[in-house]
Amino acid sequence: MNIYPVLKNLHVSLVLLSIAGFVLRWSWRQAGSQLTKHRLTRVLPHLLDTFLLLSGIGLMMLIHQYPVTDAWLTSKMLGLLAYILLGGAAMKLAPRRWPSRTAFAMAILAFAWMISVASSKHAAGILQ
Repeated sequence: MNIYPVLKNLHVSLVLLSIAGFVLRWSWRQAGSQLTKHRLTRVLPHLLDTFLLLSGIGLMMLIHQYPVTDAWLTSKMLGLLAYILLGGAAMKLAPRRWPSRTAFAMAILAFAWMISVASSKHAAGILQ
């Protein structure tokens, strides 16, 4: 059995769950919902993202492509770093204010750009 398609589908599914969770948590925070304080809301994203990272590492090892060696993967990792930093800022800045909304929008753009890099296997993604 070829494990690559299974691992790739798992990775893509975790990507979708991760971004959906980020958007949902940010929306709840903007609305002042108490759901942002729920234990599951605080723990589940870390579990999902851990499995997302592990599936990404597994894919990287299966296809024998690595950051620094392969430009598209280096580019994707830089996009991931931008997404993490901007997403963290969006969640920590004062809700319902323009800095939080700007960081959120930029995090979504970084995410979309990462998807374009992963889909095209080109370092510039949609900018090529």
